[in-house]
Amino acid sequence: MTQTILFYATNITSRLRYTIESIVGNLLGLNLVFTQDKDPFIAANMPKINYSSERLSANELFVESHNLLFEKIIKPYLIQKDGDFFSDKASNGVSDGVIQNHPVANFADFDFDVFARIFFLVSRYEEYNLDPSVLDAHGRFSSTKSVASKLNFLQQPVVNQYVMMLSGKLKSRFPDLDMSFPTYRFQPTFDVDNAWLYCNKGFLRNAGGFLKDVLSGNFEKVKNRADILRGLVDDPYFTFDYIQKLHQEYGFSPVMFWLLGDLGKYDKNIFWKNKALQQLMQTIAKQYKVGIHPSYGSNDSIFILKKEVLRLAKILQKGDKNTIYTEGSSFEKNTVFSFPSRQHFLKLRFLETYRRLLEVGIQADWTMGYADETGFRASIATPFPWFDLEKNAEMPLIIHPFQAMDVTLKHYLKLSPEAATERLRTLIRTTRDVGGTFTTLWHNDNLAEMADWKGWREVYERLLKDAI
Repeated sequence: MTQTILFYATNITSRLRYTIESIVGNLLGLNLVFTQDKDPFIAANMPKINYSSERLSANELFVESHNLLFEKIIKPYLIQKDGDFFSDKASNGVSDGVIQNHPVANFADFDFDVFARIFFLVSRYEEYNLDPSVLDAHGRFSSTKSVASKLNFLQQPVVNQYVMMLSGKLKSRFPDLDMSFPTYRFQPTFDVDNAWLYCNKGFLRNAGGFLKDVLSGNFEKVKNRADILRGLVDDPYFTFDYIQKLHQEYGFSPVMFWLLGDLGKYDKNIFWKNKALQQLMQTIAKQYKVGIHPSYGSNDSIFILKKEVLRLAKILQKGDKNTIYTEGSSFEKNTVFSFPSRQHFLKLRFLETYRRLLEVGIQADWTMGYADETGFRASIATPFPWFDLEKNAEMPLIIHPFQAMDVTLKHYLKLSPEAATERLRTLIRTTRDVGGTFTTLWHNDNLAEMADWKGWREVYERLLKDAI
């Protein structure tokens, strides 16, 4: 048995090496040996893949190559709705953001370039150099504009499926090739925008809330706020005891992302210096992995992002060489933080967002998913390294995609609790089939059983049962 494959191509580019080694090789547990020498490749008696324009030998897996993995530029491609989606830009010059393959010779082992397709999807090629018209009100790329949505495979981890197809062809041709697949797992995550509804928000914010409720005649809300602040009723957003007990019961450890931005239109979190908040975060960090939830306001300012990362580092006292960072500290060169990130409002912009995260020392991000739809934004159900298309280089940032968010299910898709449960079950089955990681995004406040979120605790409890 062997886990080594000889891989031939006329040019071993960074795009090619990333696709074959970091995506395909990683998913199959294979060692890749690259060569540009044709004669030794033909003579080799071992499992081998030929990625070129012509078959070289009988004993090889031949994938005819598209030019995408040999290019260094980013250029427009066109979606073909009637089948394969790889082809050069149409003669009318109209680009819809995708590529489709040139015709493949009938003696190839695939009727499309599986490697170019994997790279296109995982690199998020279509999300570079976007026209503003494809962005929503928050500057986000909408799922409806994606290739996966237009060709109806958004709910499928097709990259994992392609790799499984590849493994079948390899095993058929090379029976002694030993391949291993990732094991299915479930990873719950939470974004903590507000740990409390009323408590620990300070006198001025609560006074303003009282006044607003009085002027609007909402006296029930006035009484509720007063009872909570007097300690007569538990603050409904504080669901952390419930979260801890529930996940302990099913054996899961969620990742908790904390919003620590300054007060703004879309950033309404508890003040980061609040002692109760800091104590809560430190307690949670002893049980679960925690991360930074960069604020809406941080998306256009590296200074604000650095400030918020330092706030979390100070609270957790976790940073490079155990340094305790304070607000206003400067970053040392090559500082690396152990905690991950997820953007507030899922504001992800290629390539600025990821480059800024690397600049401030973050090496893992969990933003890869859509706000308006469930599914597989990068068409993959496993973590993977980011490839910077402009630099044409694999970067030290690991992307953890998620497949479903509570707000997506309820507000964007307007699903009932029952329909949401069925959608989640389908995604779990799909992810389990390819040995992927099923990751959900929930909010602590949406487990409060308040107003229109009543009944959604049961959705989450059923999710944990189904995800085992």
